Amino acid sequence: LMLRAEPDNPHDPRAVAVYSGRHKLGYVPRRKNAVLSRLLAQGAAIEGRVLAARPEADPWEMVEAEATLEVAPARGSAPAGRGKAAA
Repeated sequence: LMLRAEPDNPHDPRAVAVYSGRHKLGYVPRRKNAVLSRLLAQGAAIEGRVLAARPEADPWEMVEAEATLEVAPARGSAPAGRGKAAA
């Protein structure tokens, strides 16, 4: 899954859309999109992964996912790692 900021979204300027290929699947919930939106605006490449699907849950809680950000190493430091944030 790929995450894309939608700063021109009329409902939420911090909206983060979730895509699988060219298909928009939905959005990161508003209460969880602030940090992701800021990182995407700075040019970060953030990928998502589905951890669980719960069709019986409320619409905004049907999918549990995590976001992964590739972190570049600081000069003179150890190789970069991958940071994760639950969504």
